[in-house]
Amino acid sequence: MSSSRNPTEHFTGIGIFVKLAESRSFTMAATRLAMSPSGVSKAITRMEARLGVRLVNRTTRSISLTPEGEVYLNHCLRLLTELDDAGAAILQARAVPSGRLRLQIPRAMGRQIIIPALPKFVDAYPDVSLDVLLDGRTLDLAEEGIDVAVRYGEPPDSRLIARRLSQVTYVMCASPAYLARHGCPRSIEELLTHRCIDYVNPQTGRYRLWDLSREGHTESLLIPGKINFNDVSAMCDAAIGGAGIAYLTDFLAADAVADGRLKIVLPEYLHEGPPLYMVYQESRQIVSRMRVLIDFLVELMPRAPAWRQLILNNIAETLRNRAPEHRGT
Repeated sequence: MSSSRNPTEHFTGIGIFVKLAESRSFTMAATRLAMSPSGVSKAITRMEARLGVRLVNRTTRSISLTPEGEVYLNHCLRLLTELDDAGAAILQARAVPSGRLRLQIPRAMGRQIIIPALPKFVDAYPDVSLDVLLDGRTLDLAEEGIDVAVRYGEPPDSRLIARRLSQVTYVMCASPAYLARHGCPRSIEELLTHRCIDYVNPQTGRYRLWDLSREGHTESLLIPGKINFNDVSAMCDAAIGGAGIAYLTDFLAADAVADGRLKIVLPEYLHEGPPLYMVYQESRQIVSRMRVLIDFLVELMPRAPAWRQLILNNIAETLRNRAPEHRGT
């Protein structure tokens, strides 16, 4: 009861107790605290009286902690660490973000979304330097010295802090020139007769499955690619150039769909892919340069990004325009 009436004395006593536990000597603790040995001893005696337990075993030559003292010491150390962290957090919040960060991002997402926005980031935080690693592999952040990574799908490593960003959607696209020459497929069966552009995983050598979803049902098909790339941005470029039909993420296709360089084919087959996550190592505090980068990525890749809405609007318009044709057949 008395400890709650005088919290200042209680916190002072905690500091004295921790110093005594570290030095295991009243004389050494007194020297470190600029107190007399008797003053240290009296402070510990008052603390023991407040708690109703003996914290220290006293002998003529040395002291040791009782089992209760060991338990109390662990709690005191955690409390002092939290107080230090609170002070550091206040100072950090006031500090100008500076220093070097290592950011890992998937290659296509990086080139299409993140890299074009980096000038805005470096203008806002001129004292922060970025090492950008364009790599979609699941690397060990600690081992590779990576501060922040953007990845597809929820990370399995529970030791990482994961923050969900955008949802990725897949659509099939081709250039107007290709469709004028070869026609627009009206079914999956017709799609299989077209020239398709596929992705081959450079690590495994396997071709990516096309997940085609309609009315809650998803088919995963291995579509034979006439041309195959190990880079999804190259797939988009090839489709714009008229090489065939490509299975693309919404953020890659959006600009070309908006300006007419690509058209969505079989728009009723819209597949929701894995969400994007930002991950970083768990720690007691996030330095200011990491905080501003995290906030920047969250703003850049929100849950409902503009490119996703553009694709959804285009699909809705395409399906509306097709409706009269279907009613007339």
